[in-house]
Amino acid sequence: MGERVLVTGGSGFIGSLLVEALLERGAEVHCLVRTPPRSAGYLSLVWPSVRAHYADLTDSHAVQKAVDAARPEAVAHLAAVGVQDVRVDPVWAVQVNVVGTLNLLLALQGRYRVFVNAGTCLEYGSNDPPFREDQDPRPVLPYAITKTAAWRFCCRFHHTEGWPIVTVRPFGVYGPRQPATAFIPLCIRAAQRGQDFHMSPGEQTRDWVYVSDVVDGFLRAMSVPQAVGGTFNLCSGLETTFYDLAQAIVAQMGNCIAIHRGSQPYRDGEIRRLVGDNRRAQAILGGQ
Repeated sequence: MGERVLVTGGSGFIGSLLVEALLERGAEVHCLVRTPPRSAGYLSLVWPSVRAHYADLTDSHAVQKAVDAARPEAVAHLAAVGVQDVRVDPVWAVQVNVVGTLNLLLALQGRYRVFVNAGTCLEYGSNDPPFREDQDPRPVLPYAITKTAAWRFCCRFHHTEGWPIVTVRPFGVYGPRQPATAFIPLCIRAAQRGQDFHMSPGEQTRDWVYVSDVVDGFLRAMSVPQAVGGTFNLCSGLETTFYDLAQAIVAQMGNCIAIHRGSQPYRDGEIRRLVGDNRRAQAILGGQ
């Protein structure tokens, strides 16, 4: 039997692909979920091979019960709210992203080989890009603020209690199972339907990274001993504007639609440049 791994957020975009990758590697995968199998999202594809534990992260007693049952040797903590919603209720985000993370860490009490905390590139906020892990976070959006608070607690428990914790910060993740409301799926769907694509001026930039590469980053963070205690950008180091990306997508699909640049406003709180420095990940995680 392989290593016991507990995954939170396993029914989501990145989480479900991580669960599948862990199963392919022979891990005994335990998932913390809130809902029965029929509502487990993409996790339903591998449900017979997964050991499910039902708990809401905000319920400390339920989380403790799930942890005691799973007895994980490794943990991948991806569950969060507000990833796609810049207007997420801040109180709810604090309850899930901060209190939920604390409930999980306190239930585990460091009794594991490694805990991988999923952060976000949005924690860098108003810093000057390219973003480096040694920059102090300057989050602006509620989601990013709460993820930064969770990261601070992870750092605190690592330094004061010696708990083996690693944080990874994915950048512009795209690929299969990405939410349909994200920019790339919206552009692809417009081209498929022959509908002109309406967008902002598109001058903001992102560091786009394919989801399978991000999953590989999680796996490396879980397996490289030297990663413990560190924070790592999962990014390409390349910067592309939204408009250039839209042009590339439409060109690949035969230039079948027009792009109406500037017909939509920028989103509230839009960060204009999000590009990361991946040298630390390359050096320690062995990324490409």
